[in-house]
Order: sequence, then C-alpha cells, then structure tokens
Amino acid sequence: MKIPQIIAQSDHGFSVEFFPPKSEAAQQSLAKSVEVINSLNPSFYSITETGVSTTEESKTLTADTLKTVAGLCPDDFTLMPHFTCYGLTPPQVDKAVEVYNRLGTDNILALRGDNSTGDVPEGGFSHADALVSHLNSTAYSVGIAVYPESHPESLTIVQDRQDTLKKISAGADFAITQLFFDNRFHLDFREWLTSEGINIPIIPGILTDFGKLVKFCHLCGSSIPRPLFSEIAKWETKPEELNRFTIDFVAAQIKDLYDNGVKFFHLYSLNKWDNIAKINDKLNGLLSG
Repeated sequence: MKIPQIIAQSDHGFSVEFFPPKSEAAQQSLAKSVEVINSLNPSFYSITETGVSTTEESKTLTADTLKTVAGLCPDDFTLMPHFTCYGLTPPQVDKAVEVYNRLGTDNILALRGDNSTGDVPEGGFSHADALVSHLNSTAYSVGIAVYPESHPESLTIVQDRQDTLKKISAGADFAITQLFFDNRFHLDFREWLTSEGINIPIIPGILTDFGKLVKFCHLCGSSIPRPLFSEIAKWETKPEELNRFTIDFVAAQIKDLYDNGVKFFHLYSLNKWDNIAKINDKLNGLLSG
C-alpha cells in the first residue's frame, strides 16, 4: 500500500528504519528486530542504502534486505527502500527501480545521497528533485527527506526551504524529517509548510538509540540541546543508564509531538528492537494503538 493511503486511513502509527546488515550476526539481529517489531504493528518499514563504494553494491544490499524483511512480514506489509541518485543516469535508475518493483514495493524515498562528489554524467542526476520528477512516471509513491533545522550544506535556512519546495513541487507525495531533539524545530517547520499551502504528510524522524548520538548529529547537522548533551556525557561510560535515559527522553518527545497534533512517527532504530518496544510500553501502547 502507498504510504499516504496508510496515513489517511489510520488515526496514528509509526514506521521503523533499518539499514542493510553486513554480517551473519547482523543478519540474525535484524531478523530478531523485525520479529519483535512486527508484533507492534508498524505502518511500514524503511530500508536505507549503505555507504559502500559502488552504487550497484548499495542497491543490491538494499534489495537483499527488502527480501529478508519481506520474508519475515505479512504478505501485505509495506516496505520503502531508500534510493540515492547522485551520478546515476535515467536508465540506471530505471533498472534499479525495476528490481524494487519485482519485490512488490509501492514506495520509494528519493534522495540525492551523502556521497555527492565527482563528475555527473551527461543527463545524470545531481539533486533529489530531479529524481522525484523522474519517478513520477512510475506507479510509486515518492517520499523525500526534509530538514527542520536545514540541511548541513545549505548556506541559509531560506535556501534550504527553497530546496524543500522544489522537491515537493517536483511531485513528492510525503516527507520524512531528519532527526531532531527540540520539538519546536518540527512544529515551526510544519507551520511554515502550512503557510506555503503544503499539505502532504510530514513524518518526524526520531532517533531511538543515543549510543552514537553525537556522531550522527555531527554527520547530519542536527543540533543537540545543551541539557541533552550534558546527560549524554554523564552516562557515557554507563550504557544501561544511558539507555534508560534514552527511553524516557524519546517517550516524552513523542508524547509532546502527539499532544501537538503529530500522529505518525518515523523511528531510526539502528537495527535495534528493544528500545522501540520499551518506548511503546512507556507510552502505554500509543505508537501501535
């Protein structure tokens, strides 16, 4: 099913993002994660591409992970692969999309890709808005990434918001945000989109494991509020205490967003299931209903 349809037909829900496993142990961990999270009835699963050196290898790992997750899910489960396009030509995109199509996916998250360096072949893709436009000729529902605090490469927030509008105008059906820790960023971003007449679903991205929080924020440009940074530093050598703090923090963050009218959440799982289950328990089943 297409993600905007899922959202339109549900009062609330959540999705979970996985990355492709690169070892047998990681494969087993992923299988366990999916088994447990399935019991919470997520709205869909998102499968990232990896940062491997070749695009072909990255697409193959994504497809293999889709097969794994699909094999562990009900037949009608919704899966969404990420699709990075930088440096690809339209025929290369079409070839990869056909692979995902054979796996029964109805949704694609259209991304430029973080490794956006080097020459772009004639007619190739250099930005996500062009990929969104190209995918509009397919039967896919196309999602995009958006940045409540602006993309780390944007010179100004005005430029970032212009880029956001370009991707939406190109035909995006829904959007998932980069992670954030201060809910005002998301609520202000939502208000701005409404003022621009944008009404596609905007799903907030929530990090559910703080073990590598500082590293991730450095890479993606998300800011860490000073009180949160102090707590992370306090529990740096005490992983169990850090985990308890993480669960409390994320549950409070989700509850606040829910109270402000946000009904769907995209959880960056880092391939770990236990925190999501514990967060859902702390919210008295709010995520899964």
